[in-house]
Amino acid sequence: MSQTTLRSVTLETVANYRQVAEHAVGAYRASGHRLLAMMNRNLDRSTHRIAPKLAAALQQTSAKVSDLAAKGIDGVSAQTERVIELGSTRASARIDRVAELVQGIENRYVATGLQAAARFSLTGAQAALTLSEKLAAGADKLAAVVGGKHVRGTKAVSRAKAAVKAARRATAPAKPRAAKAMTAVAKRIKAAPAKRAA
Repeated sequence: MSQTTLRSVTLETVANYRQVAEHAVGAYRASGHRLLAMMNRNLDRSTHRIAPKLAAALQQTSAKVSDLAAKGIDGVSAQTERVIELGSTRASARIDRVAELVQGIENRYVATGLQAAARFSLTGAQAALTLSEKLAAGADKLAAVVGGKHVRGTKAVSRAKAAVKAARRATAPAKPRAAKAMTAVAKRIKAAPAKRAA
């Protein structure tokens, strides 16, 4: 059975946060490309109804704009992935360096004090690890829903449309069914002859 150390818990936490960040970048990239595909498709459908020369000019401009936007999305994603990798690597290297420095201390009083501090902070580090594991699991679910890094095409567009419809249904105000029923009951009451108690 391996002994849990502050070093191992901290390194696992850093790895979990790196995974969360990478999944978030992948979701950004995939959803951005889906949005562009959906916009292009809708524009292509709607331009067929107008004059052919204008439709061709709109499609050409749309293609240029969407290519530029796609390059922007990919550029931001790639740079963010590099920053995530660099930050994670540096953090892990510094954690290892500090752990090695602490192990190299030969003064028994300082070493005992550092070990006590590590034991006290281990509980907090394990709580942070648990939180990061839950975040990583959520990021895995997000990546599965979004569909990975480069999902394009008709399936992506249809999934995006379904998501938009579901969001509209969820945020739409409730239909006034009760109000219609109340007016129908009121009409029936007015139309029926009044029964009088004698």
